[in-house]
Amino acid sequence: MRKWFDRHPAKSPSSPTGIALNSTTPRTQPLSQHSTVPLLDGAKDTEHNEAVVLQRYCEHQVADVVGAGWLAAYMQQKPAVDIDLIIDQIRELRSAPDDFDKITQLEKIESLDSALAAARARVMADFDRSQREEQCQQGVRSRQRGRGIADQIALARRISPTKASRDLAIARALRTLRCDWQWPPDSTRRGAARSPRPTPRPRRRIRRTGMSRRAERSGYRRWMKSYDLVIIGSGPAGTSAATSYVESGGTGRVLLVSADRRPPYQRPPLTKDVLAGRSDVEPTPIEGSPLPDQVEVRLGTTVSAIDLAARTIRVGDEPVAFERLIVAVGAQPIPFPDTDADAEVLVLRSFDDAERLVASAQRARSAVVIGSGFIGCEAAASLAIRGVDTTLVTPEQAPQIDRLGEFAASRIHEWLTGLGVELRTGVQVTKVAAPSTVHLDDGHTLSVDLVLAAVGVTPGGDQFTDSGLQLHEGRIVADDHLQVAPDVWAAGDVARAHHAIAARPVPVEHWGDALAMGELAGRNAASDDDDQQQWRDVPGFWSTIGDHTLKYAAWGDGHDNVEVVESPGAYTVWYADAEGTVVGVLTYNNDDDYERGQMAIEAAESLDQVRAGAVPATDEQESPNDADG
Repeated sequence: MRKWFDRHPAKSPSSPTGIALNSTTPRTQPLSQHSTVPLLDGAKDTEHNEAVVLQRYCEHQVADVVGAGWLAAYMQQKPAVDIDLIIDQIRELRSAPDDFDKITQLEKIESLDSALAAARARVMADFDRSQREEQCQQGVRSRQRGRGIADQIALARRISPTKASRDLAIARALRTLRCDWQWPPDSTRRGAARSPRPTPRPRRRIRRTGMSRRAERSGYRRWMKSYDLVIIGSGPAGTSAATSYVESGGTGRVLLVSADRRPPYQRPPLTKDVLAGRSDVEPTPIEGSPLPDQVEVRLGTTVSAIDLAARTIRVGDEPVAFERLIVAVGAQPIPFPDTDADAEVLVLRSFDDAERLVASAQRARSAVVIGSGFIGCEAAASLAIRGVDTTLVTPEQAPQIDRLGEFAASRIHEWLTGLGVELRTGVQVTKVAAPSTVHLDDGHTLSVDLVLAAVGVTPGGDQFTDSGLQLHEGRIVADDHLQVAPDVWAAGDVARAHHAIAARPVPVEHWGDALAMGELAGRNAASDDDDQQQWRDVPGFWSTIGDHTLKYAAWGDGHDNVEVVESPGAYTVWYADAEGTVVGVLTYNNDDDYERGQMAIEAAESLDQVRAGAVPATDEQESPNDADG
């Protein structure tokens, strides 16, 4: 039903209504008993009677919501509303009395917002302090609960995704509202002098959310679901954060929201045994599963917005309030850009990706893997083990040569070729044509059954651009406690956290790092501000290429010097900067050097100290993280 004030052009008042509003009339009475204005007899007084009925109806609807003063203010704000307009509306409403309650559904929130705010401001301006005190003494002023109309409207408009839910939110908000004033009976006559309004109190400071703090706390949290901790992401960082929070004494309800439709599972086996056909295509639960009982998990659900000021997130279409928040959404694989629309180029990140890849590999005789990162090398080796004729294409001169140096790159090259993988190094893929034809920049074309792109990942922070979080190249900027804002932390691939030992931001993209960061974020979320712990773990990962496992720890921003130490069936590669300080270590079948290297990196030892075998003096730390990456 369209509102009265939007349907009719402005008219000059024809006559006063003569209606006295009575907001204290019980709603259990019939409408005919809701007014002191009598009905007149005779057909000539039909218009008057209709106006009285409408007035009684309005009292019936608004008396227990905002008081009769609301209607009076509305009428004052809209002087064009005269007796003729009221009669027109009554004639229309009389034909469908069951639809009367649609008026209170507030179909046009914008009109209600502006009209109420303007009316309230206009009424407030006409009162002075002395008259306000007099009215208060007379008991005319009704209860006030410390919240204003503008606060309630701003709340409902912000937290309600659909029109129906906005209407419900408005209704709920207005049920708790009481006007600051009440109109004396003679003040509601058209043209009559309005009762004085005291000088208003200074307006409360409005927060960035558009509502007062008290309105925020008592308005939406009354009916919105609220959690002591909300975790976004069910990967290693999210699940370890949930477990760590509970084990560290965190209390209250915990919500873990996951865009993945499956319970938390391990991703490292997807490129190894699952793809190689050595194990069933089944998800492997993350170590530590199941999650504690106080953790509620919502699968297949995305978080579309974060409001730090209001401390809410939007889970699907539902607003959810939080006391603490951990963002651990991880990263997504980068699709190959130059691809025909109907060409099939697979990626590998989630279990759904693995299912599609395995299904395609079961039918394929040949495959091309684009990219020589660790995911690309592991996947190429696994496809070859499965019996697929596999070619790895990379712009690098050897796999991982830019990161690990010539020695380690040559060993990876030997392992891959030993499994039957053909390497095309120093070439770029210019295009993938339908259905699966790979064009190289050296003029060669590879027509295969399967194409897998392993060209990197993009952090998931860009989805929260408007949330108030500070972002840098898709990552959420955090301090050395992984804290982003008060009671908000970030962990895993999506975080660009300041490392306490490296004294600079260190982005990471590996499974073990995400586990460690999530554990720290959960522990900090359960602790007081004075007990927050720093991120001190040296980043690193394991990678299994065929039957060969490499273990790597480093700051990840390059090296200037490389020193190789070989032994029968094993080797260690030490990486140092220009000043000779150890910045990384790579080991093969040498776990002692791997642990020694982590301590050397943390203590900023020199290569000379490492050669001498001196044990570095480091702060007490936890055991090295031995999760696959």
